[in-house]
Amino acid sequence: MPKIIHIIIFLLISIGISAQNSDGYWDKDRATKRETILEAGAKTWIRSDELPIGTTEFVYRITVLGEGQKSVDGLATALSMLPDPSGISKGSAIAISIMSTMSGNHNCYYSIFTSQEDADNYYKTGNYKTACYSHPNEITSEVNRISIKSSTCINENTRYIWFGFKSTNSFMDEKIVLEIVPWIDNKAARGWTNTIKTNVLENCRNSYEAKKMVNPDNYCLCLLEKLEASYKLQDYQKLIPAEQNKIAEEIGQQCLSDTGELNHLYNKERETANSYIARKQYADAIKKYLAIIAQTTSQFDDYNNLGYCYILTKQYLKAIKYLKEGEKLDETDLIIKGNLAHAYLLSGDTEQAKTIYLKYKSQNINENLSWIDMVKIDFDDFRKMGIHSEYYTEILNLIN
Repeated sequence: MPKIIHIIIFLLISIGISAQNSDGYWDKDRATKRETILEAGAKTWIRSDELPIGTTEFVYRITVLGEGQKSVDGLATALSMLPDPSGISKGSAIAISIMSTMSGNHNCYYSIFTSQEDADNYYKTGNYKTACYSHPNEITSEVNRISIKSSTCINENTRYIWFGFKSTNSFMDEKIVLEIVPWIDNKAARGWTNTIKTNVLENCRNSYEAKKMVNPDNYCLCLLEKLEASYKLQDYQKLIPAEQNKIAEEIGQQCLSDTGELNHLYNKERETANSYIARKQYADAIKKYLAIIAQTTSQFDDYNNLGYCYILTKQYLKAIKYLKEGEKLDETDLIIKGNLAHAYLLSGDTEQAKTIYLKYKSQNINENLSWIDMVKIDFDDFRKMGIHSEYYTEILNLIN
């Protein structure tokens, strides 16, 4: 027996296969090895150990021996030398071929089930129609591989499998040796199964926030990818709800920025704030603009409109504060400089106001509006809204 194992190892090494790779590994530490005595003509089943999270493939070996024979070793060891499941068609094919000859002269049938109920029914009745797989011929040994990707009944959520056996011996008992070695995919081992990811995406798409987005799918995919990269599912689920919500909120903010949805969302908020101004609901507009400034990269118009609302609600010092912040974003825009001059005038700082009014009196706001006309229009609007100053006429005379 040692000589055979040495041959297997030599053949594996000779084709240049390394022991592991970055995609995953054969998990010999959590491999299943079970032995049971099967009486002549009887049936039984053996359940696997729990398949680890991240199992995407597994190789199993069944060996049928006489009661006095010893079981063979080496399946997990040989497989641990293979780099990935594609090696099954290369080096491990050699191992499987050689190992499949290591058995006695006893025979049995076998089937694979994914529930204990089906395995129990097989034990009682011999019915294998509910089996995930049933070998059509009796065997003395069998080495095979099952890929979850190509299986119709074993999936990423399958944690246990049951092997049912039926003896074909008429008089002698036999020993069944079952070995199962799982391949652990490193990414899948993080626990984010397709079912879990589908649920996360569905919940995200149905959220109130996502329904306001232009491209909710891009945002939700970003959220899932960052969550999957940052946490194993098992670790994330151990957190209390408040911790989970905080993490989701932080990642969500990153994705809003990364996908451009943040700009879309706040442009809608700006539209709402402007509609408040149009309806003369200045207090509501102020709240909106303060939230926009606090939560996103502010634009020139955010400060200008906020300052204008503060002027119309006679909060002149606050108007000056935010208009000066906005002025830093665009030193060439004269609308915000006009509002700043108005705020200084109405707050009582007439000298500062006059300096600004005089400085730009010869310029135009745009191709259709002069600085002087803008000041006249604004003063007329202020009078209509009950915002009065004894200096309106003086300022107009000064800049004409």
